[in-house]
Amino acid sequence: MKSGETETADGGLDLERYRSYLTFLVRLSFDPRLKAKLGLSDIVQDTLVLAHENLAQFRGSSPAEFTAWLHAVLANHMENVRRHYYADKRDVRRERPLAEAISRSSDRLQDLFLAAGPSPSSVARHQELRVVLAEALWRLPEAQRETVILFHFEDRPVSEIARELGRTVPAVTGLLRRGRAGLRRELAAAISGNGTQRN
Repeated sequence: MKSGETETADGGLDLERYRSYLTFLVRLSFDPRLKAKLGLSDIVQDTLVLAHENLAQFRGSSPAEFTAWLHAVLANHMENVRRHYYADKRDVRRERPLAEAISRSSDRLQDLFLAAGPSPSSVARHQELRVVLAEALWRLPEAQRETVILFHFEDRPVSEIARELGRTVPAVTGLLRRGRAGLRRELAAAISGNGTQRN
């Protein structure tokens, strides 16, 4: 087992703990044309299955290397899904931006984590920080989570978010404030070991 990772009861790697993290990455890089054909959860589930089936191919030795490997598994799967539905030829120019988008989303997750308060060293002792934040983000109420994602990861102004969500600007500001506060609470609970696993 690599440092910072968790095991299942039978001693295997607990891939399930990466579900929220992968869901977050898919949410930000999902091809809008595919939304009518399959859901985020389908892509995440298939990615976890592929990661499990190909785990022997992982040659790294740290949680950061493992999440980078998961990025590649996810990017390859999403490109395969796109090609399956649109039957066009493999296009490396499309694949590279997808992989880069996943990596950038993960980096921004880390930036939001640092802005939320905990020190990187305190989290490193508990578990890989990007995964911790994704879990915390997905435990927020849906409206708060969507507002945080639109504002912090899609760089959308509050007025535009309000129009998209059909809410007033003060309501969106409140959702954003409560979402940030919720993240801080969730992160504090995770770091202290009292976080709850989201079903």
